[in-house]
Formats: sequence, C-alpha cells, structure tokens
Amino acid sequence: MGLKITFWGVRGSVPTSGRDTVIYGGNTPCVQVETDKRNLIFDGGTGIVKLGDKMIEEKGVKDTDIFFSHMHWDHIQGLPFFTPFYYPGNHFRLYGHDGDNKTLKEIITGQMVQPYFPITMEIMKSEILFKGIEPDMVMDMGYGVIVKTFALDHPGGSLSYRIESGDNSVVYCTDTETLYNDSRKKLIR
Repeated sequence: MGLKITFWGVRGSVPTSGRDTVIYGGNTPCVQVETDKRNLIFDGGTGIVKLGDKMIEEKGVKDTDIFFSHMHWDHIQGLPFFTPFYYPGNHFRLYGHDGDNKTLKEIITGQMVQPYFPITMEIMKSEILFKGIEPDMVMDMGYGVIVKTFALDHPGGSLSYRIESGDNSVVYCTDTETLYNDSRKKLIR
C-alpha cells in the first residue's frame, strides 16, 4: 500500500451543514494519511470526531500520530470529542509548534478547562505525548515513513507537512498566505 488519504474535514473557521456542503462535507480540518504500518492525522478540527468513531469500530489498540498545522480554534475544536482518547491502552503522539508563550501541551490542555469545557484531559485514559516541533524538521516515523515540516505565512504561524513513504508523497498545506509572496518557490520545492 502506498499512501491512503481520507479527508474527514475541509472547512475553515466553523463547521457548516446543509445542502451546500454535501459534496465536500461540513467539518473543519482533519486529514488522515495511512500506510501499511502508520496512521497519521493532520489537524483536529470537527472532522476528527467521525474519524474517532471509525477508529473505535475497528477494534484493537490505537497507535497514532496527530500533527497540527497551527492552534487556531477550527484546527483543534474536535479534540475533546475524539473518543479514542478516552480508551486505556491507546497511544497518541501530538506534534505541533509551541506558541509564543505556551507549549503545545499547555495550548491543547488549556482548551479543556473550566469555563471552556467541562471535561479535562486528565479524564482521558489513553497515553498522550506532546512533542513540540519546528519548521524545517525531518522526522523518521518508522516503517519507511518520513514527515518534513515547512513554515507558512499565517497569523500566529502555521506548518505544512510533506509525508513520504517509499516512492509516494503527499503535502498537507492549509491556512497560508505563502502562495502570494517570496516563500512560494521554497514551498513548491
């Protein structure tokens, strides 16, 4: 198997339902990239909720990497409702750029405290590790899967990802103004 890509959410800002969203869906960003041995998720918008439901239907322990382009609300708002987080024995590694004054862990856990949300991350029974990453990193995910990062121009910053597996590759690139400035050639390369 090369790379199997599933779009669970593609909308920006707010989830939207109705006739106008039937073709492309109404959930906010979440894209899954699978290989024979690795399950990678990009962003945790509301699309991650349906992905989580599918993962629970597929019995067994989950061992998954979740990458965040950035921490704007539409890219993390589905995390409290991602049911695999609540199952003991599951293992998740969350990757994202630390903020100016907060770590990735502080940002993610900070959305799940009173008064924002009634359930804290301490209730989640899975093993969840937080890994701060930077632009221009090359990460060996094992089983021949490589993930590369690239900085994008976006308010507060954003990362894009290139996923490589054998002769196959795909780029996850969202929320960017990079296409309109001098960084465009570097991004394309």
